[in-house]
Formats: sequence, structure tokens, C-alpha cells
Amino acid sequence: FWAIDAENGKVVWYYNLSSNFSSLGGLDDSSPAYYDGIIVTSFTVYITNTTMSEYLIAFNSTDGKMLWYLNEGNAPIPTYLESPPPVVFKGVVYHDSPVGILYAVNVTNGKVIWEFYTGYTVSNVDVVYGKYLVIQSRQGVLYVLRLNGSVIKTVLTPVIPGPGNLLVTKNSLIMVGINGIIDSVPLYALIGS
Repeated sequence: FWAIDAENGKVVWYYNLSSNFSSLGGLDDSSPAYYDGIIVTSFTVYITNTTMSEYLIAFNSTDGKMLWYLNEGNAPIPTYLESPPPVVFKGVVYHDSPVGILYAVNVTNGKVIWEFYTGYTVSNVDVVYGKYLVIQSRQGVLYVLRLNGSVIKTVLTPVIPGPGNLLVTKNSLIMVGINGIIDSVPLYALIGS
């Protein structure tokens, strides 16, 4: 994992994940998130040819020191391994890994605040109006949660998501599926008025 100076292209620091984690699977298209001097990303470690572990890891953005890591669990390797990028909001990392659990984690110490089973996902969680979370499983189930992890609504949609994100606008949630379906749902129908 590398930090590069955008002005001169020089390496600021790097962290060799494979020196601390054997059988490294990779970052699997997981973009890092930044919050108050902390960088958070995820990666996989292969346990067998059919099983993997997903890790969430945080670094000090200045010197690259690893601050914490969290083993999010083991699971069968999905057909299309995509690790949704972490989202950080008000000091909490929200990450739903290929393991199928949405974690809320304290960004400074890596302690799990709560977890919620979603099943396999390929899109990251979105924060709506600063009070709600939305995430969609690979089976098309849309979950609407409060920031404390309590469920507001579960909706089975006709959209089977591919790698990518839900699109949240001012008043709508747009889902695009690999099955050719695009659906737009008014946010008031999900969270009330």
C-alpha cells in the first residue's frame, strides 16, 4: 500500500501488506477512505483455493504506521470478488465485505460498534441525509438502516447489482443492475417524509 506525493510523484511511505499477512489476495478494487489523518482500506487473504478472509485496515496518513486491523471473517470466495470501499462518516467506518456483514467500526481504534448481516454485496454503503444508511445485497435486497444499525426497511428489488455503487440524489435512490434493470426509488418511500 503506497502513499505518493501528488506534486512530485515521490513515495511518501509504503506498507508491505504481504510481510504481515500470508497468502495475500489483494485489495480487490477497494478504494481507500480518508478521515482526519487516517486512511482505511480493505484486502483479502486466501485461506484455501475456495476460502478467503477479509480484513479492514487503518494507517496514519502521515507516516504509514498501521493503526489497527480487523478480520471481518471468512467466507467462500465469491465468483466476482469485489470488496466494497469503506465509507467513513462522523468517525465511524462503514464497510460491507464479501463476507456478507456490514460493520460499523470506530475509525481511531478499530473497535466494532455494531454489525449487521446483509449477505454478499458488491456496492458500498451510502449515507442518506446524515441519518440513514442504504446498502444492497447481490440478491437485490435493499437495506435501510439508522446509523445505530437498527433496520428501518428491507426491500426486495428487481435490480441485481454489479460492481458499483448505489446513486443517492437529493430525493431519490438509483440502482443499476447487471440484469439490465435500472430502478429509481423516492427516498421518502424508504425513510418516510
